[in-house]
Amino acid sequence: MNDDQPNPGQNPAIERALLASCMAGDSSDVHAAAGQGITADSFDDETCRTVWRALSLSVAAGAGVGIDSIARHMVGLAPVEGGTIQALSAISETQPTSLRRHGLTQDVLDLARRRRLIAATGLAARHAYDPSHSEFASAWEATEPHLRAAIDSSQGNRARSLAEMAASARDQILKPDLRPIVSTGFDGWDKAATPSRPGQLIVLAARPGGGKSAFAAQIAHHVATKGNRPVAFFSLEMSGEEILTRIAAHRLYPRAPWDHALAEQLDGLAKLKTLRIFEVEHSRTVAQIEAVCRLMAGNPSGLGAVFIDYLQLITPPSGTRDNREQQVAQMSRAFKLLARTVKAPVFLLAQLNREIEKDEGRAPRLSDLRESGAIEQDADKVWFLYPAKTEIPSPGASVAEVRLLQAKCRGGPPGFEGAMKFHRPQMTFTAA
Repeated sequence: MNDDQPNPGQNPAIERALLASCMAGDSSDVHAAAGQGITADSFDDETCRTVWRALSLSVAAGAGVGIDSIARHMVGLAPVEGGTIQALSAISETQPTSLRRHGLTQDVLDLARRRRLIAATGLAARHAYDPSHSEFASAWEATEPHLRAAIDSSQGNRARSLAEMAASARDQILKPDLRPIVSTGFDGWDKAATPSRPGQLIVLAARPGGGKSAFAAQIAHHVATKGNRPVAFFSLEMSGEEILTRIAAHRLYPRAPWDHALAEQLDGLAKLKTLRIFEVEHSRTVAQIEAVCRLMAGNPSGLGAVFIDYLQLITPPSGTRDNREQQVAQMSRAFKLLARTVKAPVFLLAQLNREIEKDEGRAPRLSDLRESGAIEQDADKVWFLYPAKTEIPSPGASVAEVRLLQAKCRGGPPGFEGAMKFHRPQMTFTAA
């Protein structure tokens, strides 16, 4: 390419227009852009990259898309030419409407792909022309990685080389203590059942009223407070108030959850910056959940964990004519891919079918997962919560004996079972 020619992958006006369209709308526009694949690296202009990072942090913190909030979140990021306020004012003055957001998002993604394509093909041509490669085999060996990168430019993720995979596998074998894990708060369970790790899909299933929501909320609270990383909890069944009240009761254990004590705990939870609860309005579809998770994964500290309560309540993709089993299978697969994309464990809650009630006393089986066999195939782990065989149902009992069964574990021990107690007043599980 002639040095006098403009780079077709550079267009700061379009990048500023996308930012302005997001700022002219609301948080949902930022979620949607992130769901389409926009990250800070999608922008070529340094100022636009910094503003997107600040915009993402502001929305992830629940502060919205206002200029004042974005400016506060730009503190500590890379300095911008002309100063923060001047840069934000220049972007907002372009005044595109949020109606253009979808098209502008695609334009920015196309520019980013074009830049990667130009860089990759340029390097490939340089190696192909290099006279030091006297043989074709030598020239091909030097050129092929860049040709592969050119192909990858049309996709959101870069394909890793064999050397990169081997180096990662080597580290996992020789340095197992350095592999990231996500603790559930039950140390004995984590050790025996193998710790949960980023990229895993963990299915937690039970019959209605079996305690899966309370168990998931307890783990989510533990990850958010001990891991110091953002946690996303998508509640399609209960309101945010109900979830927070359960967590507040758990924080009081073993004390009784009196009203004034719960209120104090709720005041403390309001200040917890690492836990985000999304109600059904923001988590009705797979696309909504993916957009939020991608946005939160852009946080410098990463995403700690994702909790989805629960699979069978999610609205299937619009326009699909597949039967229910195929719809659930598509969603299950999407959440497995999401776990790998955001590099965080996804705890996917699910219902057990009624077959288990026909044979009282037996432990659940993988075939008891409701509506689709694909769930067990996609899951890295499957956990079942169910009443202990000796448990006699008693609505007035304050403590229930339950079992936690690991029915599947990819790379670990299946069939491991732990005895637990559920303290109903405090909505808390403890190891028996």
